[in-house]
Amino acid sequence: MALAPALVATHGLAPGAAFRWGAGFGFAVAALGLTWFWNVFGPGSPLLWGMLGVWFGIFFAGRALLERSFTPSLAFAATALWWVAVEFFRAEGYPLRCTFLCLGHALAGGTCPLALAARAVGAYGLGTFIFIVNLGAAEACRLGWDRRRAGLAFAGTAVAALAVLSVTAMWARARAARPDGADLVRVSAVQHEPGAAHEFIALSRDGSGHSPAWILWPEIAVPHDVLADQTVRRQIETLARETKAVVGVGCQLTHPDGPPDFWNAYVLFGPDGRHLGTYTKLQPVPLMNDGVPGSEYPVFATRQGRLGVAICYDGDFSWIPRRLTANGAQVLVIPILDPAAWGERMRRQHLAASVLRAIENDRFVIRPANAPPTVIIDPTGAVTAQLEAPRPGVLSGSVSLRDSRTLYNRYGWLWPYVCQVAAVAALAWAFVRERRRAAATMPRGDA
Repeated sequence: MALAPALVATHGLAPGAAFRWGAGFGFAVAALGLTWFWNVFGPGSPLLWGMLGVWFGIFFAGRALLERSFTPSLAFAATALWWVAVEFFRAEGYPLRCTFLCLGHALAGGTCPLALAARAVGAYGLGTFIFIVNLGAAEACRLGWDRRRAGLAFAGTAVAALAVLSVTAMWARARAARPDGADLVRVSAVQHEPGAAHEFIALSRDGSGHSPAWILWPEIAVPHDVLADQTVRRQIETLARETKAVVGVGCQLTHPDGPPDFWNAYVLFGPDGRHLGTYTKLQPVPLMNDGVPGSEYPVFATRQGRLGVAICYDGDFSWIPRRLTANGAQVLVIPILDPAAWGERMRRQHLAASVLRAIENDRFVIRPANAPPTVIIDPTGAVTAQLEAPRPGVLSGSVSLRDSRTLYNRYGWLWPYVCQVAAVAALAWAFVRERRRAAATMPRGDA
């Protein structure tokens, strides 16, 4: 509900003043919400907080223009669309995209049943409902019973609609549930900082007691080319044959242009030791040396089921897991590299994105990480198994295969794009009306 006071405070301001107040508010939100930026970027953090704040300023400036140009009801609807348009573009639409601080993530921090509505509308749909509640609460603080009543009605309708969607999602999920154990696949997720392959191999053998079908390592577990290094490759191939499991290895593959270019990749070896396939990270982390981006969305067929891999930052963005699911992935693997020095708060916030990807696509998510939490997430967003201890270990658990596609995966993902088109059209019309109004009130000279 942090937006409601800001919406009240900026009501009635001119667009320029609204931008300044909004940017200041956004800077405060970013600095307080993303304190761990300092652990990553140090003295450069205020600049990044300021960049995030600018997007809040852009939103508040647009909202001021909409309120000056439309009736209250139209302004309310257009403002909600404008929020989604700005948030989506900031999070996924430009080169420095970053999904942290998206409103929908607020419902993914625990087992909130309202998050299940993401099966229909996705993370940005959840954000739409949250924003409408904030805007409705802000309207309820305005003078005049009519405005207060309308604000409360908008907020109440948003909460009711979100609840209905959530209940519908739970009902659909219950109907689609399969008998326990019917299609369970045993898995092991290794938690360890990047290092030597033999350390991961030893942990993998320790965790092979429950006969996992898949043994999965974190992102860049081995920071060199495991396909070119024949010694390491033979060791991993031997592990796969001995455990009769698919082994997934995060590594850096050699790029034809040579250093410093490389591919941040996830290499899979089959139970026979053969190279099963490679996924290359599609969305490197901005401002970091995170490899040359890939371009393919491969799905890997194993004897137990089809795996889709989205490396770390890839899983933050809705389109990558969605495409993998549409391509036939029955389980999603999101290997993570979040250095321990970045802080536990960062890792907890990062986990929310994986929770939403599980719900949006009705898929189990296996999330092997270098530092806790290493988790397995079920299609309702619940964490079914996790490693909390800040030391090397192996998480053993089971996942279930899914073939269905959610409403979100088929059509709901279009919502933020619709909002962008509609909001830009509304702002363009508002701008034209303001120009006409200004021209009509401009003093005329003598003929």
